[in-house]
Amino acid sequence: YLSGAKVGVVMFMCSIPIFVLAWFYYREIFYTSLYGLLVSSIFIDLLAPLHYHFLYYIKLTSFSSSVIGGFIVGTGIGIMLRNGISTGGTDLLAQYFSKLVSLNVGVLIFIVDGLIICLGGLLLSAETFLLSILTITAGGVATSFCTLK
Repeated sequence: YLSGAKVGVVMFMCSIPIFVLAWFYYREIFYTSLYGLLVSSIFIDLLAPLHYHFLYYIKLTSFSSSVIGGFIVGTGIGIMLRNGISTGGTDLLAQYFSKLVSLNVGVLIFIVDGLIICLGGLLLSAETFLLSILTITAGGVATSFCTLK
């Protein structure tokens, strides 16, 4: 947001180092995850203007937006991961780690995202920090339910 770049483009660019790791160590999911990243990045940028129309008709508190948004994103990520597809970024990293340790990928996404939020916590207000933790918790729970075997 600070640079003015589109979110989908930034998401794609930040995922490049993780895709390099996948290319060398986890090639069987590299191609499907690249497809998932491209599709999700494009749709994030294409659908971004619609959120103003949605917010015009539905009023949500920050708390409910965090919980609902976390569950929606977590469900989408869980469905993709269950089908061997990733959106890249921390999802792909967590999926890679889930092959090394016996933890549910949703738990690993929560841990990785939690570390990132905690590192960035110094730059966030207390309210934004807590809402971010709430969002990744809801997302982790939803992803865990979708990826249970």
